[in-house]
Amino acid sequence: MSNYPSYGAPGTFAAQLPAGAGQPANMNLQKILARIGEQALWSTHAFEADGTTTWGGDYDVFATALGSAGQGFARSLGPAETNLQEASRIPNGLSFKVYGVAAHPYGLMRGDRVGSGTGKAYSLSVADYNAIQAYGIARWFFLTTTIDIAPLQAIGAAGGTFGGGTADTGAAYGGAGTTSMGSQVALNHGGGSFWTYQVYPVQLQAGVTLRVRLSFNTSAPVIDGGPVVNENPAYDPAIRLMLFGVYENAIAVG
Repeated sequence: MSNYPSYGAPGTFAAQLPAGAGQPANMNLQKILARIGEQALWSTHAFEADGTTTWGGDYDVFATALGSAGQGFARSLGPAETNLQEASRIPNGLSFKVYGVAAHPYGLMRGDRVGSGTGKAYSLSVADYNAIQAYGIARWFFLTTTIDIAPLQAIGAAGGTFGGGTADTGAAYGGAGTTSMGSQVALNHGGGSFWTYQVYPVQLQAGVTLRVRLSFNTSAPVIDGGPVVNENPAYDPAIRLMLFGVYENAIAVG
């Protein structure tokens, strides 16, 4: 059995059809059962806002397992960042059909990214939201093969908290160099939708190398990071990439 979180429950058992279906019924017990259910997989990449680093470049998610450091984090990834038990890999005995993809951008207190201090979540500044939506795309990355999924603007955040809120302090929209977040707008990225494979889901077979690459134009702007606090931007952006689908876990019996 896999140690994937929640794989195996909820779900349902389905017997595998024997070879030669259509012949007289085989009265022997089935030797292989499949546990089938729905599951979400997620992985997060953090970005350092230091006033000079741009969004431009390629950044892989699902490359770091739960409890390990990587993907822009100097600390170990916790369950909020990923539920992947094996880095870059679907475990043996499992397959996963992906029907939906979502991307959730948010801000981390700078200390949280490197493992110092208490974490705090921020809404991104308009500048960072615009950069993600205008310059970012998601791609399947199978080490030797890259397949485009869609621009991040089209992918959305899969619902999340619907609606939006504002905090008008009289200042301009939050950005580096301001003393407060100003007229901050926190809206659900992409209107709450998510990218769906309506006809042909992506089949990830057992043992396959799994990564999704977040790619940004080299012309993308500098990471904003919100207002300057103690000579540094207030937050480091992060993007949590989520896969929604159906798993099948082969179980030998007898």
